[in-house]
Amino acid sequence: SKGFDMDKIQKINEMLEQVRKGGSLVNNFKILSQRWGMSVNSVRNFYYTQINNLQNEKYAKAIGVDLVGINKIHFDTFSEIDKENLVRQVLMAKSNGESVRSVCLRLASGDANKMIRFQNKYRAILKNNPEYIDSIANKYNISSNKNNVIKIKSKPARLNDKDINNLFMGLVRLIKNNSIAQVSDALKKECSIAHNSLNKMKEELKIVKEELEEEKRKNKQLSSEMVAIKDVSKLDAYKEYLNNIAKNTEKTDEIIDK
Repeated sequence: SKGFDMDKIQKINEMLEQVRKGGSLVNNFKILSQRWGMSVNSVRNFYYTQINNLQNEKYAKAIGVDLVGINKIHFDTFSEIDKENLVRQVLMAKSNGESVRSVCLRLASGDANKMIRFQNKYRAILKNNPEYIDSIANKYNISSNKNNVIKIKSKPARLNDKDINNLFMGLVRLIKNNSIAQVSDALKKECSIAHNSLNKMKEELKIVKEELEEEKRKNKQLSSEMVAIKDVSKLDAYKEYLNNIAKNTEKTDEIIDK
């Protein structure tokens, strides 16, 4: 490995050791991104670039690294015709309002892995050789505006059933390969929020229940007081009735005496 970047070789070995432990590549990329302080996309690009380079046995032997325990990946390199066709298709699609991701998914016939490969290739050209994109735009008389979307058609082209099916299956593969961990984290977060909301609701219901019990107690006391008041009113009425009888009796006695 003399003459090579030792830090790079160490990083390659560390990366392969992590992958040999098993688990999904997505999860391993996340672990390495946290360890190295790099984005997940940068780790992914580094991984595929080095795996591609290590297909060359002379290079692998020179740096003292092998792919034992690593699934070999078949890499289709981009020819000049492939590169020109990719850039031309992307520029034409963008001029019709499509994003880079959507046109790459269509070119990949719904295959998520191929879509990522096309997208990464276009972005690499855009970053490292923007003049090439301008040359292709001039050659085919296409706008080379490098934004994801240039304009929106008033009547966008309608997708046929095959396009819709390919798009759907591609999205399913993409979610399955790259987003399971994110979906899991999102679900955990939603469950946590729901759990907290439920606990809060329970506390509020407890308070309401206590308030209802207090109201019942007050109502019971008030009912008792009302009954007492009624009894006193009845007693007063009865006393008045007796007094009236007594008065009438006295008058009767007076009349008889006379």
